Amino acid sequence: MDEGQRLDTRLSGEPPADRYLLQFWPEPPRADRVLRQTSRKAAYWHRYARELPAPPTAEQRAESERLDRQAQQRAAEEERLHRERWEWGGRLPSGRLRGVGGCVNGLLAFDSDLVHALDTRGAEVQRAVASLAARRACEAAGLMGVPWVTEALTALTEARPLPPPFDVPGRMWDALRSDPRVPSRSVVEAVPPERPPYRPLTPSPAVGRTSLPAAEPGDDGRRRSVLGRGLGALLPPAPAGDGPTPTEGVGRGAATVHTYGTPRTPRTPATPRPSHGLLRISQPHFALPAVLAAAAADPLEAALEAVFQAVSTCGEHYPKLLEEIRSVCADRAEE
Repeated sequence: MDEGQRLDTRLSGEPPADRYLLQFWPEPPRADRVLRQTSRKAAYWHRYARELPAPPTAEQRAESERLDRQAQQRAAEEERLHRERWEWGGRLPSGRLRGVGGCVNGLLAFDSDLVHALDTRGAEVQRAVASLAARRACEAAGLMGVPWVTEALTALTEARPLPPPFDVPGRMWDALRSDPRVPSRSVVEAVPPERPPYRPLTPSPAVGRTSLPAAEPGDDGRRRSVLGRGLGALLPPAPAGDGPTPTEGVGRGAATVHTYGTPRTPRTPATPRPSHGLLRISQPHFALPAVLAAAAADPLEAALEAVFQAVSTCGEHYPKLLEEIRSVCADRAEE
């Protein structure tokens, strides 16, 4: 063994300097025992083995596993909160926002600050925003000359139930299709500003490596072309829809749009991306859902979804709408 250690690696054509016989047999478990020791190398590693700490007890292993589970749970929770902050524009949502229905994810993609601002306003402001968004959507869609649409907008302003045909969504879509006063108006679809992809939290440093002693006393330091000199190296540890959806010349259907890609946190009115290759959407088909959304029982849901449907209705011109909605929220906050 000592001669093999001195030579380290046998080159081609050299005779073997050492050889070993390993034998195994059944025996009850017990501590290691050295029966015979005849080399300096063996003495070195036997001494190293005797100086190792005693293995952990079953109780110590159980406690270590419990602490590991706790650490993994904490890391998982931190990662979940980190991603949730990113999804909601850099801050955690309130419990109310987490549970709100409607198109909250869609509006987050366009203006997460507005989503959080609406959450902090009272029901009166939220209703006013919902009514304004529905009106702006109908204006953009050219529906202000359609009596049954303007009657519904008046009902929103006066906090009354929506009149027919809005009381039955199917009838509303029938009226949209059959009324000759409804204009055929389209616009390039609204596209939210781009944002960098999500980046997970930086992984915690790996558990330290296990260091084995590099050489026994008296090693002459001779090295050859080493292929397997693992001892003395650092060893890594073990791896651880009621309404129809427009199809011709129209983008996403009003009854099916609930998200617009990845949430985004714009700080200023965004400039839409070039319209080349984007779809054109039928504005009346998005304006009417804005009216329905504004009448939702929950004022926050009404505001969030009505604004999102209005953004979709305005298409590429949505920044002007969002600027007006933000102004309304800011003015009402100062009152």
